[in-house]
Amino acid sequence: MRLDDKALLIGLALIFGIMSVFGIAVKAGTELAEINSAPAVIPPKFEIAHILLAKSAVVYDIIENKFIFDLNADAPLPAASLTKLMTAYVANKILNPKEEIIISRENLLPEGDSGLTIGERFLPPQLTTIALVASSNDAAMALGFSASTKNGKNSFGAIMNKEAESLRLSNTFFINETGLDVSKTTSGSYTSARDIALLIRTILEKAPNLLEQTRNANISVKSNSGTTHNFSNTNKTVSSISGILASKTGLTDLAGGNLAVVYEAGPGRPVIVVALGSTEEGRFSDVKNLIDGYYNYLAQIQ
Repeated sequence: MRLDDKALLIGLALIFGIMSVFGIAVKAGTELAEINSAPAVIPPKFEIAHILLAKSAVVYDIIENKFIFDLNADAPLPAASLTKLMTAYVANKILNPKEEIIISRENLLPEGDSGLTIGERFLPPQLTTIALVASSNDAAMALGFSASTKNGKNSFGAIMNKEAESLRLSNTFFINETGLDVSKTTSGSYTSARDIALLIRTILEKAPNLLEQTRNANISVKSNSGTTHNFSNTNKTVSSISGILASKTGLTDLAGGNLAVVYEAGPGRPVIVVALGSTEEGRFSDVKNLIDGYYNYLAQIQ
């Protein structure tokens, strides 16, 4: 083969090679353009219309097992009467539901008068309802005292703390069964918004009947002594929350206003909302704000 022929072949090979590479580059560029032209996937945002008064808050989707929103979720704060959620849960694990509890003078020592009287006889489920719906300190004391007596020498606070540890509620600690402040600087219990949500999830899974009456605005409880007691729910907004499943309030000087609710955002979609460290009135608007925020979030993912 002559030198000129070899040069021609080499030249043609280079041309075809360049064209081949160019074709690949054009194809890659076309594919990249197609990717860039695809609509961007915007992650859903959880937005609230108003600034929260609460120091800490969470929105927990039980089905997704996901905290959709959190504000200082693990900050330990005074629990106030949200304590009674653990009081009710632990006491009902220990006590026989058909064994009467007789109200003692000691049970009536905490502040607040629920109308219970010395010597009056109740069953644990009745006292549980009164403690959770009316946030009765007397009923909580009666449950705690009876459970600790039956359990042995440990104080009820110690029993509650052991349960909190077993549930891995790492920011929760109990001194008493009511959540009442023990001094001007020390709360009767401490917890976090995340811990309360996880505790409520546990109660819904293992003892949902404990919370059943807390969805009602008003209840009547007839003691085994024959006296009928009428109580209003301390959550004054309970009737206005669509799909409400459970509710519990808390209010002390150190805690400010606390509120936890469970509601169905849709069929089979229970959601837990917790607000801690708000104000007496602000806790209700905070929870409404968070509920509205979740509905907006839900609209984005459906």
